[in-house]
This record gives sequence, structure tokens and C-alpha cells, in this order.
Amino acid sequence: MTMLDPWTLWAVLTVVVALLAAGMLFVWWLTPSEPSLAHWVISLLLFIVGVLGGIFRAELPYVVGVGLANACFIAAYAQLWSGLRRFDGRPVPLLLDWIAPAAWVVLILVPPFSETPEARVALISVMIAGMTLLALEQLWRGGLRASKARMALFVALAVAMVMNLLRIPYLHAQIRDDRVELFNSPEMAWFGLLGIALGILTCFSVVLMVRERAEQQYRQAAERDELTGLLNRRGFMQQAVGAAAAGGPLAVMFLDLDHFKQINDRFGHAAGDSVLVLFARVLRDNVRAGDVIGRVGGEEFVVLLPGADDATARLAAERVQRGLKEAAISLHMGGEGAPVECTASIGLAIAALPAAGSAPVLEGRLRILMDRADAVLYRAKSGGRNRIEVVRVEPITTG
Repeated sequence: MTMLDPWTLWAVLTVVVALLAAGMLFVWWLTPSEPSLAHWVISLLLFIVGVLGGIFRAELPYVVGVGLANACFIAAYAQLWSGLRRFDGRPVPLLLDWIAPAAWVVLILVPPFSETPEARVALISVMIAGMTLLALEQLWRGGLRASKARMALFVALAVAMVMNLLRIPYLHAQIRDDRVELFNSPEMAWFGLLGIALGILTCFSVVLMVRERAEQQYRQAAERDELTGLLNRRGFMQQAVGAAAAGGPLAVMFLDLDHFKQINDRFGHAAGDSVLVLFARVLRDNVRAGDVIGRVGGEEFVVLLPGADDATARLAAERVQRGLKEAAISLHMGGEGAPVECTASIGLAIAALPAAGSAPVLEGRLRILMDRADAVLYRAKSGGRNRIEVVRVEPITTG
């Protein structure tokens, strides 16, 4: 380790961080909708300024070389923390970002920090560890199991926190002639090497976090109906298969808004869209949390009710009809502002499914139930609309 030239090592660290910052800027350009990237780019730039200030500390005034340069390190970790908060949709404490760096600049002007480098090393190590701990808390709060990239970043920051705290027991290797010589001490080369590795791991981790979020948003867009926010046919089948995997009693509810075409023809498609959004809200409000809701056609909706028997399924259908009638009172369309009458016909297919060995088999059984519910739905419409028709399906053992 003592064969390493410390100046070369820190120069390499500066170049690596600069390249990482350029790469992060490129990712930000590709993903402008992710504001957390701005914080992480600023974090890297502050880190570069801090390293340069440390390298040329002897040529700079005390307040600049010791005060502002080290304040940049603290601010870099603060920006990393703020970026994580913004990434998780939490408010960003803009003033708090700069309290710790400002406190550092003030404290090094007063004893004992202005007099002894040991006190300054201990202070900045603790302050950086504190900012890192805030970032770790945010990663933990956001859920580590949901993302391997979050876990990798958590590990990298935990190591960074320990690394900064280890500067305290290594004071003898950093201080010569009453000055901190971190940047030209061969004994501290491990600090620079580990810093390079952690910088690369941190940047890759945050970029992967952004990529994971983008992919998740694309998947959700592919599985959701844009107007109502409900699952589309594809998304419904995927979630329904998971909800019914254990088998047992369940019901499929097919729903169709009555005379929906007349609403479109009389008031326009914007009014029709309002009715669809209203009905989606009624469904959410009147089925159970574990039920799966989807929009599978223009004015056709479907609900899977796992564990529901005949009575439970009928009560759910009645709640939906009653909820729609009450919610429709608030709809006033046209120049005369007359209330719009909205009703729904419902077909219920109820069965007991055996546990399926594979997802395709279970999906085939669910499609049979959906077809039966759709068939009795049209029986309800032909029988006068605003009705509930129920069919009991024999145990389905084929898919």
C-alpha cells in the first residue's frame, strides 16, 4: 500500500468522480422527469470541489482550504440524502441541506476546532456519518426488499459511514506537523481506493434505482386503463390469477352501464368519460380491498371476488348498484343541468375452484367463469336492465 503515489491516487479519484458526474448528467438528460437526479449530480460536483480543495489546501486560505472544501464534502452527502427523499416522494428540506455545512464553517473558527486538527478530523467524520445515517434511514424507510439497487446503495453508504468514522482511530496517519495530510499520506491510500469503489457503486446503484422505477411505470401503464386508472384486461388477468391461486369459492362480477351510448350521444364523449370515471370510483368504494377490479371494454367492467359465496357476491353487486345511483345524483350535464340517471346491469358467476398447478391452467378456468358471467350479464340487460343475474357454475377442473 505504501508504494502507491497518493497524488496519483487522488487525481484518479477526481477523474473517476468527474466521469461519474458526466454520466449522471447524461442519465438526467434521458430522464428529465426524475428530479432526484439533479440532487445526485450536485452531490458529485460538490465532492469534486471538496477533493480539489483538499489537494490544494496548502495553497489556499484556511477558510477556503479547510472550511469550504470540507463543507463541500458534507453538502455532497446532504444532497445525496435529499435526492433519496425526493426519489421516494417526500419533501426536501432545502434549508437543512446547508445547515450542517454552514455549521462546519462556523465551528472551525472557534476552539478547539480552530486549534487542533484532531478535533477537526473527528468533527467532520461525525458530521459526514450523521448525513450518511440520514440517507440510510431514508433507504430503509423506502423499503429495501423492493429493490436490489436500493440494497446495494444501502451497503455502499453503510461502508462509507464506517470508512469516515475510521478516520478517527487513524489520526496518527493523517496528521503531520500539526496539519491534516490525508491527501498525501501513503498510509491513507486505502481511503482513496475505497472511495473510488464506493463512488462507482453508489452511482450505478442510483442509476439502477431510476431505471427500475421507469420500468415499473411502463409496466403499470401497460396494465392500467388510462381514463379510469383501473386494470385493463391484461392487468386484470395477471392480478386475478394471483388472487385466485389458492382456489376455493370465488365470484366473477361482470358489469355494464345501461344506456351508455345515449349519454354519449346526448351530452358528448366528455360527459361519457365522466360517467366512466364516476363508476370506477363507485366500484373501488363498494368492493373489498382484496377484490380485483378491471375495465375490459368501453362501458364493461369486471370484478373478481376471491372467497365470496353466493350471498357475499350478491350483496357486493347490490352495494355497487346502490352506490352508483347515489353517486349519479351529483352528475349534471347539458345546458339545462338535469341530473343524469345511471344504472348498471350485473352478471354474477359463482364457483369453487380447485388450487391450480400452473398459472395458464388457472387463467383458463377464470376465463370460463368470465364467459359465464358475461352471458348472464346480457340476460340481465335483456330482462329490463338495472338487474342482477346469478349463475352457479359447477366445479371447474379443466382450463
